[in-house]
Amino acid sequence: MNRPDHRPDEGDRSPEEHDRRHEQDGHEAAGRERGDTRGTPRAAPDLEAEAQAIDRELSLQYGRVIDRWAWASRVPDGLFDNFLGWLPGVRQRRAIWEHGQRLWAERMAPERWT
Repeated sequence: MNRPDHRPDEGDRSPEEHDRRHEQDGHEAAGRERGDTRGTPRAAPDLEAEAQAIDRELSLQYGRVIDRWAWASRVPDGLFDNFLGWLPGVRQRRAIWEHGQRLWAERMAPERWT
């Protein structure tokens, strides 16, 4: 057969199955044209790029360079943080850590990458 839509493995299929297959191909192509990605897995997140974006966002928000350890390290719970929590610098350090953790959790949510 010299049909342009013929596939070599279709020789033993019934005409109904052949039509159903081409209809399915048409729906998949239409979905790709619309940008519909349901059912297709997305690429795994680039963790370093996401972390850099959070660094940048926190730095812009707080008006100074925020290092990654300020939000990606363990929770600030040392003696200085517990007993002197009323100091503005200690409160801001805790706020930066909480905001960074919240941003990371939002960006790493499973529904965003499935």
